[in-house]
Amino acid sequence: MSHDAPVSVGPVVPTAADDKPAAPRGAEKRATRRYHVDDPALVIVGSQALACRLCDISFGGAMLEGDLPLQVGDHFQLMVLDLPELICRVAHCGPGFMGVSFANGPERRHALGEWIRSRGLKS
Repeated sequence: MSHDAPVSVGPVVPTAADDKPAAPRGAEKRATRRYHVDDPALVIVGSQALACRLCDISFGGAMLEGDLPLQVGDHFQLMVLDLPELICRVAHCGPGFMGVSFANGPERRHALGEWIRSRGLKS
């Protein structure tokens, strides 16, 4: 058999994986499930309180909408009604949005879980 000769492999058979819709951009990197919300929130930076919208939330972070003068790596406090203060770090941002990660201990994670369950949020 020559290594230069073409090889016949037969018809290509689709697999079950071919039928699955593509994951949303960035979803393959997420370790925790996101829950869709549309709530007012405040970003606290120093003595400034900046209004924004909470678009989605997970145990690991959130997506915020609004004109927020922050950059990747900045830390701030996030205030949402009925939740304890969340300590955040900007993970990525663009015009009008910001993805943040949480830097809180287990007690805040528990409170966040209770908040999600009490609201019956869906991912």
